[in-house]
Amino acid sequence: MQSDGSVKAGIVVAGGQGVRMGFKKQHALLAGVPMWLRSTEVLFAGAMDFVYVVVPSDDLETVDSQIREAKLQQRCFAVSGGASRSESVWNGLQALVRHLDARSGQAAVGFSNPGPIAVPMESLPRMEEVTVLVHDAARPFVSLGDVCSVARKAEVTGAAILAHPCKDTVKLVGSDVIQETISRDRLWLAETPQAFRLSLLYEAYQRLDNLESPTDDAAVMESAGYFVSVVPSTSTNMKITTPMDMEFALWYAEKLWGNGNGRGNPVDSGGNGI
Repeated sequence: MQSDGSVKAGIVVAGGQGVRMGFKKQHALLAGVPMWLRSTEVLFAGAMDFVYVVVPSDDLETVDSQIREAKLQQRCFAVSGGASRSESVWNGLQALVRHLDARSGQAAVGFSNPGPIAVPMESLPRMEEVTVLVHDAARPFVSLGDVCSVARKAEVTGAAILAHPCKDTVKLVGSDVIQETISRDRLWLAETPQAFRLSLLYEAYQRLDNLESPTDDAAVMESAGYFVSVVPSTSTNMKITTPMDMEFALWYAEKLWGNGNGRGNPVDSGGNGI
């Protein structure tokens, strides 16, 4: 935990079933290390106290084993994901809240499947002191500097995301015909990590009517009426979604981390090593 008594926690969303890719990309080895672990290690380098890795239920045993192999079992926990990204994040949030509430005797036994939770927020004063970073396992190249920057911004404003300005011309299309050319002057492309005061994000998720609809956590906060700050990302933070992305990722991982032993420095992307 931080010297000021605050807590930082991460949720790594690694629940994909590999429909578009043909395999579960979160387990692809990048310079010898699973993609989900690359994304997790950079959060730990950014001073996270705990990280919850949300995975499909049939991957729990594999990820638990990899956590132990990486000697992270005291700070990193595998959590069963849901049917949608938002449901998976909600499962991770519940696991975190149970962990924080362990001393009250209401904690779950283990973290593999948190299930429904009935811990009222008023019984968890520490939630105000917790900053939670939600990160996609498919963004393993985020720089340590950007992780720290978005966390610091959220500590001040309550909610912040990494993003970068849209550089392309944007067209609104219907029935294969351009309906409108949209000005890109105010358009930004959202990235992760997205960082929040835990009490605010937890409340926003509790108020969410449909866990299937939001595509990121900033949208959950927006729907609850909260303002979300934007922190410009400073280095490569691509999301790996297609086979071509994977080809680039394998090449880039060797460039960044390949050092003959398959490990390398997990936080060297963007020139921001420890």
